[in-house]
Amino acid sequence: RAEVMGSTCSTPCLATGEREVRVDPEVERHAIVIEDEKDILLPDGAYSQKAADPERTPYSGSTGVPSTVDASPTTGLLSDAEDDGGADQRAAAACGQWRRALAEVRELCMQGRLLDAMGALKKLEGEVASWAAGAGSEEATRLAGEVRDDATICALRTTHGRMQEMLSKFAGPGSLPQGKKDTRWTLAAIKDPEIDENFQADIQFRYAAGAERDPKGPSMQIIVCGILSNFPLDIQKFISVYRETDLYQKEWMADCERCIGKVGGPERMYSSFSHVVNSSPILPVRIEIITVREFAVCLSKSPVGDFGPGVLVVDAGPASDATSYAGWDLPPQVSRTLRLSNVSMLLYFYPSAGRPGYCDAFVGAKLGASIPQWLVPSSLLKRFLVSHYLTSFKAIKTNIVDGWDKLGYAQRIEACPAFYSTTSSIAARL
Repeated sequence: RAEVMGSTCSTPCLATGEREVRVDPEVERHAIVIEDEKDILLPDGAYSQKAADPERTPYSGSTGVPSTVDASPTTGLLSDAEDDGGADQRAAAACGQWRRALAEVRELCMQGRLLDAMGALKKLEGEVASWAAGAGSEEATRLAGEVRDDATICALRTTHGRMQEMLSKFAGPGSLPQGKKDTRWTLAAIKDPEIDENFQADIQFRYAAGAERDPKGPSMQIIVCGILSNFPLDIQKFISVYRETDLYQKEWMADCERCIGKVGGPERMYSSFSHVVNSSPILPVRIEIITVREFAVCLSKSPVGDFGPGVLVVDAGPASDATSYAGWDLPPQVSRTLRLSNVSMLLYFYPSAGRPGYCDAFVGAKLGASIPQWLVPSSLLKRFLVSHYLTSFKAIKTNIVDGWDKLGYAQRIEACPAFYSTTSSIAARL
């Protein structure tokens, strides 16, 4: 378990079991140093893994959102060009290296490492543009056009842009819980030994207020965040459950009337589409949710805090009147339903510390519905969220974890080695 955002402490730390674990800024971000044994709320905002209560908070650490993760495969491209062969030879040598760097960017995309790919692309574009402007090389100019118009690169840019927009929504001051004195939030602590004796989900929520509200958005706007701990499924399998949406069955979700999924390949940066209609008896209306999920494998550090290697999942929904989103055509709204609009959900999955085959996750979400806020008091919303998350977690445990060999997820993982083999390497990096 790690910190997220909201504290300005210079040395981020977290608590695991009865040990304080501190991330040393002088070593790699995913390296840890075990310090004093403690099992209390730490003074700089971290918290222990004891039973949840309103005074504990997992949200501390960096508040910044990195624009990219610098993979730096293009470092020193110009320095390797021959200096004694004339301008044409230098241009040819540089362009050859740039083309190899472009191939590396495409390969990073094939592996699902979109943040790394964008960092490498920006470096490549800067060097090509500088050379083309200074030397006037026709080859460099042609390469700049190729980079600009390449289908994979275009898909990378747009997908990365949506990810950065999502990350920015959870990076502002006060966006996440600020500790035990932050009374804006309502806590819903979930435990279930049928899932696992160590399983726990701490979900907090509140209504958006002030500048957080979209003035053009729906009347009810909600912010949800939480930490999922010790779920009995490894990270590669958990990501496949989220990505292979067409394998998920409506019978696995309580009160679900419709569950439709579609899965994209590398041409869509491995994104997937989900369409769910839920008729929970807790709510006064039937809810329709349409989202597009996009993925970024992070082999070095997390873009949402100090979690170490993991997988970022951006689960976003379009405006209620949209007909397409992120390259996916959207169906018309189901009659007599309330479609949740502008859904913004960010998840970061990472292996559970010291428990091979288990996974943790950070969850942040912003939801909206065209329904008066007074009609859904916080007590009713808490009941719905607890019911929704608990039934979802239990469904994954009962129907997927326990029945893994009878389902098609293993075959999907095998059929997409470029993406899933990268996710499987995450645990080995801890």
